[in-house]
Amino acid sequence: MVNKSRERQTSAGCRFPKQKFHLIERMNPYWSSYTCFCDALKDCPYISKKALRRSFKSLVDKDDYAESEKDEIIKHLENTFLK
Repeated sequence: MVNKSRERQTSAGCRFPKQKFHLIERMNPYWSSYTCFCDALKDCPYISKKALRRSFKSLVDKDDYAESEKDEIIKHLENTFLK
């Protein structure tokens, strides 16, 4: 039996692993939320650009980056982690 939800995730892009992000954050209390975000992102190479941007805005603490650099940071994440 094929897991259809898993099949759908790989073909249409997967969602950001928020649970993994929160686990990494709890296990590494001295890491910035940006570092935790990047570590969690390694496990989801098929995430869509839209999902990456939305997750970044909701999970990464605004004190971890300058607002004027947000678009450049997201573009770097897309180029680094997305396939």
